[in-house]
Formats: sequence, C-alpha cells, structure tokens
Amino acid sequence: MKKALLSIIVCLCLALPLSLSFGGTAQAYDPVVFVHGYSGSTIVNFSAMINWFKNDGYPSNHLKYYTYNSLKGVKAGAYTLRDKVNSALSATGKSKVDLVCHSMGGLVARYYMKKLGGASKVDQVVYVATPHRGTYWAYADWFTQACKDMRFGSSILNSIDGYCPGLSLWSSCDEIVLPNSSANMGYAQNIGCWEHIASTWSWNVYTKTRDYIKP
Repeated sequence: MKKALLSIIVCLCLALPLSLSFGGTAQAYDPVVFVHGYSGSTIVNFSAMINWFKNDGYPSNHLKYYTYNSLKGVKAGAYTLRDKVNSALSATGKSKVDLVCHSMGGLVARYYMKKLGGASKVDQVVYVATPHRGTYWAYADWFTQACKDMRFGSSILNSIDGYCPGLSLWSSCDEIVLPNSSANMGYAQNIGCWEHIASTWSWNVYTKTRDYIKP
C-alpha cells in the first residue's frame, strides 16, 4: 500500500509538466466518462488522468466523472452509468461517449453496453485492471453484491461472457485481480508491473488510453 501511495504522489507531481498537446479540436472530442470500481472514487482513481486529458486539450466539460455506491454491484452501477452517459450526451450535444474504467468499473461498462443498450452510445472504451473473468480477491467479502458479482462464474459475469469491446490494460503485478490474466481479455496490452490502484496513475496507461480514444 505504501508503494502504491508513493507511486500516486509521484505521478500527481508529474502530471502537469509531462503532458503535451497531441492535437485535435474541442469539437472533435467525444465526452469521456470515467467509471471507478469497487470502493473507488474519482480522486483515488482518476485525478492525474483527468489533469493529463485537460493538458492535452480536452475541454473540462467533456470530462465527466462521478462517484456511485459500488457495493451495490455491477447491475446497479450500470443503471447509474446509463444515466451519466445520457447526461453527458445531453450536455455536450454529442452522439457518443468514450468510457475509461478502472477495476469493477469495467464490468459495469460491459454490462451497460450489452444489457442496457449502451453499445449504441459508446464509441471507445478502455478497461484498466478489470477482473473480466473474476478474481479470488472477491471471496474475501461474502456480503456485498459487488464481490458476489466478481466471483468466478457469477451470474453477472456469465451474462456478459465473451462480450468485451475496447482495450484492456492489465498488469503483471496486480494484487487485487487474481489471477492477473483475468484482466487480459479481448484486445489487450500489458502495462508492466503496476499495483491495482496505482495503475491509473501511470503515464504509460494514460498515453495508451488517450491514443486509443482520441479522435
């Protein structure tokens, strides 16, 4: 945990000087909706990434983030995401969003796209450290719906099995997604050795995300 916190502090300090504009116009950008995972938040998961997107020219009103009660599980989170996507499209006048998801947030996005009709409203999606196939860590909590959903062979995972559009970024040192290969699904790239929370504070993860969703 100390290593993860140190990585976050270092990345936050570097967020402003490292980012360089990569071109594009404000009109060309889809709104980006950030979806955190189990017990996550925007501050914990996406602060550095949001700053980098701003430095690269994304308008602040195109970067949409929110906090939801992730303990209620994937399905409840997907209904909240549906509302946030509709709000983002209404506010920006665009027809589609890009989704950037961490951990269980990726399962929320997959469920939203496949089961709630969200695929028609999503252009690109990036999953960072998402337990696509489940994780042993979910058995440490026997009470919350979220962890029930993230267990191997859960009804939620079965309902979205085989459906994984977008880019999956996975780490060889993830202490939460066990086995690490569970995050390696569909079109996937390994990001090296990053702990679970710190992965979204990686400059390498940001550039892979940015380049995948850019207009």
